[in-house]
Amino acid sequence: MGFWQTGYIEFHEPTGIEPSVAPEARLVFCDRCGKSFASRDERDDHRFQDHPLRNPVMIVQGRELGRQRIRISRTLAPSEVRIEFCDRAWLNDHAVPVSDLPRELADMSQRSEVSRVVLSKDDVKTGFELEFLIASVTDLDSVETRFQKIVCGKRLDSGVVDEFIGSKARFDTAIGYCDGICAYLYGILAKERSPSSRLVYSDYERKFNRAAETLKGYDRPLARTIGSLIEFHFNHFEESSHLSPHSRVGAAARQYENWIRPAPAGHTVRPQEKPVIRRLRKDDPDGLLADKDTEKIMHWALWPMSALIAHVRDIESMLENPDLAEYDKAKLHVLLGKLHAQAARSHAKELRGVPLFKTWAGDFIKSLPA
Repeated sequence: MGFWQTGYIEFHEPTGIEPSVAPEARLVFCDRCGKSFASRDERDDHRFQDHPLRNPVMIVQGRELGRQRIRISRTLAPSEVRIEFCDRAWLNDHAVPVSDLPRELADMSQRSEVSRVVLSKDDVKTGFELEFLIASVTDLDSVETRFQKIVCGKRLDSGVVDEFIGSKARFDTAIGYCDGICAYLYGILAKERSPSSRLVYSDYERKFNRAAETLKGYDRPLARTIGSLIEFHFNHFEESSHLSPHSRVGAAARQYENWIRPAPAGHTVRPQEKPVIRRLRKDDPDGLLADKDTEKIMHWALWPMSALIAHVRDIESMLENPDLAEYDKAKLHVLLGKLHAQAARSHAKELRGVPLFKTWAGDFIKSLPA
């Protein structure tokens, strides 16, 4: 969303002659409702409070457009274009009816070009740029094959990423797909403070966000897995699970979602809602793509609590690492909280048979989270 502001600068040229009588005050009027005010400041306050303006909004394929150019990588359907707070529109400097704009953009998505859209409402104008570069299935498949050959099974460093980047020229229509994957890989190198990284640690968030935004346009398993890992890192568990529901990262995200947002009273968890706990296979994409800290957290989140209690010290040791990302610290605090509650429950259960502590133990167990 953009913003708007109104400013006024008044100039007063000194003449050296001051009037002996103050000039009569002139009223100023609101051009929207006609109400009068003694000063411009009062009129402006009234505008902001009673007649707030909103910038026109354009949503394409579920993404709200901003000032930066976005790339559209698959053919648009008119129903995928939403326009709000708009009564006039221009496409490539030609006025078009607002109702026709979605269809016009859908037609343009059949070819590779950049389209400029301007939307207007109450004299508030907002411009957008859309670059249509529709990726062919052949090029997308080739990018993934190249990724498997170059990246998978190797120790990740900048040389591996550079080698993958070198293949972009072969896949003209899937350049955006390559860019999104590379942004994520460079983000991992920065996050892990790799000696081969040319980025500083703080750059990893920017790279992750760029990767997530770029890969939204590609409905591919690899793109969804990377997006799910990024959302999991930023603790957006619902989004992570939605992007990759059948993966380990999706299962770990559902586990965290259940922990921090317990089911309503009377709700029973269906079998398919329970995390799928399995060993990491050699070809698991989220295991190949996750950074080291995320991999550990996913691994622990999917263990049974009864077995994980023995690893509390390992989790606490990881939490004590000053280089750990704040997002990961939050996940570990939740995990340790669940573990300590589990340990407390087991201690209380031992005392339920002791008459002196029976009432306390029962009340204490009831007070613990499920």
